[in-house]
Amino acid sequence: MYNRIVDQSLVHHPTSGSGESRSSGTVTSPIDQVQIALAIADESTLKTLLADCLQRIAPLHQIGKISSIIGVRTPDGDTVDAVLTYDRIHCIPADSDPEIEPFAPCEGKSANECEREMAHLTRCSSGLRTVVHHVSLSDALAALTNARLSPSQIHTIVNLPHDAWYKTWWYELDKSGEFSIPFHRRIRTRQYADGSVTIQYKDYYSYSTTKPICFSSQRQQVVVAIHRENQSFSTVLSSINANREQLGVDHALLICDRLSELEARGYLSQQVSLYTASDLCVYAHADCMICVNHDCPMHRRSDSPVVTCRMFCLGDSCP
Repeated sequence: MYNRIVDQSLVHHPTSGSGESRSSGTVTSPIDQVQIALAIADESTLKTLLADCLQRIAPLHQIGKISSIIGVRTPDGDTVDAVLTYDRIHCIPADSDPEIEPFAPCEGKSANECEREMAHLTRCSSGLRTVVHHVSLSDALAALTNARLSPSQIHTIVNLPHDAWYKTWWYELDKSGEFSIPFHRRIRTRQYADGSVTIQYKDYYSYSTTKPICFSSQRQQVVVAIHRENQSFSTVLSSINANREQLGVDHALLICDRLSELEARGYLSQQVSLYTASDLCVYAHADCMICVNHDCPMHRRSDSPVVTCRMFCLGDSCP
Protein backbone atom coordinates (compact mmCIF):
# COMPACT_ATOMS: atom_id res chain seq x y z
CA MET A 1 0.00 0.00 0.00
CA TYR A 2 2.80 2.47 0.88
CA ASN A 3 4.61 1.85 -2.40
CA ARG A 4 1.40 2.34 -4.39
CA ILE A 5 0.67 5.69 -2.72
CA VAL A 6 4.15 7.20 -2.43
CA ASP A 7 5.70 8.63 -5.60
CA GLN A 8 9.32 9.58 -5.19
CA SER A 9 8.96 12.06 -8.09
CA LEU A 10 6.44 14.04 -5.97
CA VAL A 11 3.67 13.52 -8.55
CA HIS A 12 0.23 12.91 -7.08
CA HIS A 13 -2.05 13.00 -10.12
CA PRO A 14 -3.75 9.85 -11.49
CA THR A 15 -2.95 8.76 -15.01
CA SER A 16 -5.15 10.36 -17.65
CA GLY A 17 -6.65 7.13 -18.96
CA SER A 18 -7.60 5.54 -15.64
CA GLY A 19 -11.13 6.88 -15.69
CA GLU A 20 -12.33 5.75 -19.09
CA SER A 21 -15.49 3.66 -19.30
CA ARG A 22 -14.63 1.80 -22.48
CA SER A 23 -17.88 -0.06 -22.86
CA SER A 24 -19.99 3.10 -23.00
CA GLY A 25 -17.56 5.26 -24.93
CA THR A 26 -17.74 7.98 -22.24
CA VAL A 27 -15.10 9.20 -19.83
CA THR A 28 -15.67 9.05 -16.09
CA SER A 29 -13.10 10.95 -14.05
CA PRO A 30 -11.19 9.07 -11.32
CA ILE A 31 -12.89 11.25 -8.70
CA ASP A 32 -16.33 10.36 -10.07
CA GLN A 33 -15.38 6.68 -10.07
CA VAL A 34 -14.36 6.85 -6.43
CA GLN A 35 -17.61 8.62 -5.50
CA ILE A 36 -19.63 6.01 -7.39
CA ALA A 37 -17.76 3.24 -5.58
CA LEU A 38 -18.50 4.82 -2.20
CA ALA A 39 -22.16 5.36 -3.12
CA ILE A 40 -22.88 1.80 -4.29
CA ALA A 41 -20.28 -0.18 -2.33
CA ASP A 42 -21.42 -3.16 -0.32
CA GLU A 43 -20.23 -3.87 3.20
CA SER A 44 -17.22 -5.91 2.13
CA THR A 45 -15.89 -3.01 0.05
CA LEU A 46 -16.38 -0.48 2.83
CA LYS A 47 -14.73 -2.80 5.35
CA THR A 48 -11.75 -3.10 3.04
CA LEU A 49 -11.32 0.68 3.17
CA LEU A 50 -10.85 0.57 6.94
CA ALA A 51 -8.85 -2.64 7.13
CA ASP A 52 -6.49 -2.25 4.15
CA CYS A 53 -5.63 1.43 4.31
CA LEU A 54 -2.16 2.65 5.23
CA GLN A 55 -2.29 3.21 9.00
CA ARG A 56 -5.15 0.77 9.45
CA ILE A 57 -8.25 2.11 11.15
CA ALA A 58 -9.64 -1.26 12.25
CA PRO A 59 -8.81 -4.95 11.63
CA LEU A 60 -11.35 -6.74 9.47
CA HIS A 61 -12.51 -9.07 12.29
CA GLN A 62 -13.31 -6.07 14.50
CA ILE A 63 -15.60 -4.36 11.96
CA GLY A 64 -19.30 -5.09 12.24
CA LYS A 65 -22.16 -3.39 10.41
CA ILE A 66 -20.93 -0.56 8.18
CA SER A 67 -22.52 2.05 5.90
CA SER A 68 -21.58 5.21 4.01
CA ILE A 69 -23.21 8.60 3.42
CA ILE A 70 -22.02 10.76 0.52
CA GLY A 71 -21.81 14.57 0.55
CA VAL A 72 -22.33 15.17 4.29
CA ARG A 73 -22.85 18.80 5.26
CA THR A 74 -21.05 20.12 8.36
CA PRO A 75 -22.52 22.74 10.73
CA ASP A 76 -20.31 25.46 9.17
CA GLY A 77 -21.64 24.70 5.68
CA ASP A 78 -18.70 22.69 4.34
CA THR A 79 -19.31 19.41 2.49
CA VAL A 80 -17.50 16.17 3.41
CA ASP A 81 -16.98 13.72 0.55
CA ALA A 82 -18.25 10.82 2.67
CA VAL A 83 -18.69 9.61 6.22
CA LEU A 84 -18.38 5.92 7.06
CA THR A 85 -20.28 4.67 10.10
CA TYR A 86 -19.38 1.27 11.52
CA ASP A 87 -19.67 -0.89 14.62
CA ARG A 88 -16.28 -1.56 16.25
CA ILE A 89 -16.58 -5.05 17.76
CA HIS A 90 -15.14 -5.45 21.26
CA CYS A 91 -16.44 -8.88 22.30
CA ILE A 92 -18.07 -11.94 20.74
CA PRO A 93 -19.98 -14.96 22.09
CA ALA A 94 -18.03 -18.19 22.47
CA ASP A 95 -19.30 -20.89 20.12
CA SER A 96 -19.69 -23.30 23.04
CA ASP A 97 -18.89 -23.56 26.74
CA PRO A 98 -16.19 -26.25 26.19
CA GLU A 99 -14.14 -23.56 24.43
CA ILE A 100 -13.44 -22.08 27.86
CA GLU A 101 -12.07 -25.30 29.37
CA PRO A 102 -8.42 -24.63 28.40
CA PHE A 103 -8.55 -21.51 30.58
CA ALA A 104 -9.71 -23.53 33.61
CA PRO A 105 -8.90 -27.22 33.02
CA CYS A 106 -11.18 -29.55 35.00
CA GLU A 107 -10.28 -32.96 33.60
CA GLY A 108 -9.55 -35.45 36.39
CA LYS A 109 -10.57 -33.00 39.11
CA SER A 110 -13.45 -33.05 41.56
CA ALA A 111 -16.45 -30.77 41.18
CA ASN A 112 -15.16 -28.52 43.97
CA GLU A 113 -11.70 -28.31 42.39
CA CYS A 114 -13.22 -27.53 39.01
CA GLU A 115 -15.40 -24.83 40.55
CA ARG A 116 -12.33 -23.21 42.08
CA GLU A 117 -10.57 -23.32 38.72
CA MET A 118 -13.49 -21.50 37.10
CA ALA A 119 -13.89 -19.00 39.94
CA HIS A 120 -10.82 -16.99 38.96
CA LEU A 121 -12.42 -16.27 35.59
CA THR A 122 -15.52 -14.73 37.20
CA ARG A 123 -14.15 -13.06 40.33
CA CYS A 124 -15.29 -9.52 39.42
CA SER A 125 -18.73 -8.20 38.42
CA SER A 126 -19.67 -5.28 36.18
CA GLY A 127 -23.01 -4.69 37.84
CA LEU A 128 -26.29 -4.45 35.92
CA ARG A 129 -26.06 -2.81 32.48
CA THR A 130 -28.63 -2.18 29.74
CA VAL A 131 -28.50 -3.26 26.10
CA VAL A 132 -31.80 -1.68 24.97
CA HIS A 133 -34.46 0.08 27.05
CA HIS A 134 -38.20 0.04 26.25
CA VAL A 135 -37.74 -0.67 22.52
CA SER A 136 -39.87 -2.66 20.10
CA LEU A 137 -39.34 -6.40 19.86
CA SER A 138 -37.85 -5.99 16.38
CA ASP A 139 -35.26 -3.51 17.70
CA ALA A 140 -34.41 -5.88 20.54
CA LEU A 141 -33.94 -8.74 18.08
CA ALA A 142 -31.71 -6.54 15.92
CA ALA A 143 -29.51 -5.65 18.89
CA LEU A 144 -29.05 -9.32 19.79
CA THR A 145 -28.41 -10.26 16.16
CA ASN A 146 -25.76 -7.55 15.80
CA ALA A 147 -24.04 -9.08 18.83
CA ARG A 148 -23.58 -12.30 16.81
CA LEU A 149 -25.83 -14.40 19.00
CA SER A 150 -27.35 -17.39 17.22
CA PRO A 151 -31.08 -17.55 16.36
CA SER A 152 -31.63 -20.23 19.02
CA GLN A 153 -29.89 -18.09 21.66
CA ILE A 154 -31.93 -15.04 20.68
CA HIS A 155 -35.17 -17.04 20.85
CA THR A 156 -34.26 -18.21 24.35
CA ILE A 157 -33.30 -14.73 25.56
CA VAL A 158 -36.46 -12.93 24.39
CA ASN A 159 -38.66 -15.69 25.87
CA LEU A 160 -37.01 -15.88 29.29
CA PRO A 161 -39.26 -15.99 32.37
CA HIS A 162 -39.25 -12.78 34.38
CA ASP A 163 -36.74 -13.97 37.00
CA ALA A 164 -34.51 -16.03 34.69
CA TRP A 165 -31.05 -15.26 33.31
CA TYR A 166 -29.45 -16.57 30.15
CA LYS A 167 -25.87 -17.60 30.93
CA THR A 168 -23.10 -17.89 28.36
CA TRP A 169 -19.38 -17.38 27.80
CA TRP A 170 -17.91 -14.60 25.68
CA TYR A 171 -14.48 -13.46 24.49
CA GLU A 172 -13.10 -9.93 24.64
CA LEU A 173 -10.06 -8.48 22.90
CA ASP A 174 -6.56 -9.12 24.16
CA LYS A 175 -3.62 -6.71 23.74
CA SER A 176 -2.87 -8.09 20.28
CA GLY A 177 -6.42 -7.40 19.08
CA GLU A 178 -7.63 -11.02 19.09
CA PHE A 179 -10.74 -12.36 20.82
CA SER A 180 -9.11 -14.59 23.41
CA ILE A 181 -9.99 -13.35 26.93
CA PRO A 182 -13.00 -15.26 28.32
CA PHE A 183 -15.66 -13.79 30.59
CA HIS A 184 -19.10 -14.94 31.74
CA ARG A 185 -22.25 -13.02 30.83
CA ARG A 186 -25.77 -13.24 32.19
CA ILE A 187 -28.62 -11.70 30.18
CA ARG A 188 -32.23 -11.06 31.19
CA THR A 189 -35.31 -9.71 29.41
CA ARG A 190 -38.10 -7.47 30.65
CA GLN A 191 -41.29 -7.33 28.56
CA TYR A 192 -43.98 -4.73 29.20
CA ALA A 193 -47.69 -4.48 28.58
CA ASP A 194 -47.23 -2.01 25.73
CA GLY A 195 -45.15 -4.60 23.85
CA SER A 196 -41.80 -2.91 24.48
CA VAL A 197 -38.71 -4.81 25.62
CA THR A 198 -35.72 -4.07 27.85
CA ILE A 199 -32.63 -6.29 27.79
CA GLN A 200 -30.05 -6.11 30.57
CA TYR A 201 -26.87 -8.00 31.43
CA LYS A 202 -24.12 -8.56 33.98
CA ASP A 203 -20.53 -9.52 33.22
CA TYR A 204 -18.28 -11.62 35.44
CA TYR A 205 -14.60 -11.47 34.64
CA SER A 206 -11.13 -12.17 36.03
CA TYR A 207 -9.48 -9.70 38.41
CA SER A 208 -6.46 -9.76 36.07
CA THR A 209 -8.45 -8.38 33.11
CA THR A 210 -10.44 -5.20 32.51
CA LYS A 211 -14.22 -4.92 32.57
CA PRO A 212 -15.82 -5.44 29.13
CA ILE A 213 -16.59 -1.94 27.87
CA CYS A 214 -19.84 -2.65 26.02
CA PHE A 215 -22.35 -5.35 25.12
CA SER A 216 -20.69 -6.20 21.81
CA SER A 217 -19.67 -3.13 19.78
CA GLN A 218 -19.48 0.65 19.72
CA ARG A 219 -20.59 2.91 16.89
CA GLN A 220 -17.74 4.89 15.31
CA GLN A 221 -17.37 7.17 12.31
CA VAL A 222 -14.66 8.01 9.78
CA VAL A 223 -14.42 11.19 7.72
CA VAL A 224 -13.51 10.33 4.11
CA ALA A 225 -11.83 12.89 1.85
CA ILE A 226 -10.97 12.40 -1.83
CA HIS A 227 -7.73 13.98 -3.03
CA ARG A 228 -8.27 16.15 -6.11
CA GLU A 229 -5.83 17.64 -8.58
CA ASN A 230 -3.97 20.83 -7.64
CA GLN A 231 -4.92 20.61 -3.95
CA SER A 232 -2.06 21.54 -1.65
CA PHE A 233 -1.15 19.52 1.42
CA SER A 234 -2.10 22.34 3.80
CA THR A 235 -5.49 22.87 2.13
CA VAL A 236 -6.42 19.19 2.30
CA LEU A 237 -5.22 18.69 5.88
CA SER A 238 -6.94 21.89 7.10
CA SER A 239 -10.21 20.76 5.54
CA ILE A 240 -9.94 17.26 7.05
CA ASN A 241 -9.17 18.60 10.52
CA ALA A 242 -11.99 21.14 10.33
CA ASN A 243 -14.45 18.46 9.27
CA ARG A 244 -13.32 16.14 12.05
CA GLU A 245 -13.84 18.87 14.60
CA GLN A 246 -17.22 19.94 13.18
CA LEU A 247 -18.57 16.38 13.12
CA GLY A 248 -16.90 15.21 16.33
CA VAL A 249 -15.09 12.38 14.51
CA ASP A 250 -11.59 11.17 15.41
CA HIS A 251 -10.70 9.04 12.39
CA ALA A 252 -10.05 10.32 8.87
CA LEU A 253 -9.29 8.56 5.59
CA LEU A 254 -7.83 10.25 2.51
CA ILE A 255 -8.40 8.47 -0.80
CA CYS A 256 -5.61 9.47 -3.15
CA ASP A 257 -3.62 8.14 -6.07
CA ARG A 258 0.00 9.27 -5.72
CA LEU A 259 1.61 11.44 -3.04
CA SER A 260 5.15 12.51 -2.36
CA GLU A 261 6.79 10.65 0.52
CA LEU A 262 6.86 13.87 2.52
CA GLU A 263 3.12 14.40 1.99
CA ALA A 264 2.33 10.80 2.96
CA ARG A 265 4.38 11.07 6.13
CA GLY A 266 2.69 14.37 6.94
CA TYR A 267 -0.81 12.94 6.64
CA LEU A 268 0.07 9.83 8.63
CA SER A 269 1.65 11.90 11.41
CA GLN A 270 -1.66 13.80 11.68
CA GLN A 271 -3.60 10.52 12.05
CA VAL A 272 -4.99 10.60 8.53
CA SER A 273 -5.06 7.13 6.95
CA LEU A 274 -4.40 6.70 3.22
CA TYR A 275 -6.03 4.50 0.58
CA THR A 276 -5.22 4.14 -3.11
CA ALA A 277 -7.96 5.59 -5.35
CA SER A 278 -7.42 3.06 -8.13
CA ASP A 279 -8.40 0.25 -5.75
CA LEU A 280 -11.90 1.77 -5.49
CA CYS A 281 -12.57 2.52 -9.16
CA VAL A 282 -15.66 0.99 -10.76
CA TYR A 283 -16.68 0.95 -14.42
CA ALA A 284 -20.10 2.23 -15.38
CA HIS A 285 -22.31 0.30 -17.78
CA ALA A 286 -20.13 -2.82 -17.78
CA ASP A 287 -21.09 -5.11 -20.68
CA CYS A 288 -20.36 -8.77 -19.91
CA MET A 289 -20.76 -9.69 -23.59
CA ILE A 290 -17.67 -7.69 -24.61
CA CYS A 291 -15.63 -8.03 -21.41
CA VAL A 292 -12.49 -10.18 -21.86
CA ASN A 293 -12.14 -11.19 -18.20
CA HIS A 294 -12.24 -14.96 -18.82
CA ASP A 295 -12.13 -15.78 -15.10
CA CYS A 296 -15.51 -14.18 -14.45
CA PRO A 297 -18.55 -16.52 -14.35
CA MET A 298 -20.56 -13.82 -16.18
CA HIS A 299 -18.12 -13.75 -19.13
CA ARG A 300 -20.05 -13.63 -22.44
CA ARG A 301 -23.37 -14.04 -20.63
CA SER A 302 -26.12 -12.13 -22.45
CA ASP A 303 -28.41 -12.56 -19.44
CA SER A 304 -25.88 -11.14 -16.95
CA PRO A 305 -27.53 -8.91 -14.32
CA VAL A 306 -24.27 -6.98 -13.76
CA VAL A 307 -24.53 -3.20 -14.27
CA THR A 308 -21.23 -2.00 -12.79
CA CYS A 309 -18.09 -4.05 -12.21
CA ARG A 310 -14.60 -3.38 -10.91
CA MET A 311 -13.24 -6.35 -12.91
CA PHE A 312 -14.59 -5.20 -16.30
CA CYS A 313 -11.79 -5.00 -18.85
CA LEU A 314 -11.19 -4.65 -22.59
CA GLY A 315 -7.82 -5.49 -24.12
CA ASP A 316 -5.11 -3.37 -22.55
CA SER A 317 -7.40 -2.28 -19.74
CA CYS A 318 -7.01 -5.75 -18.19
CA PRO A 319 -4.45 -6.18 -15.42
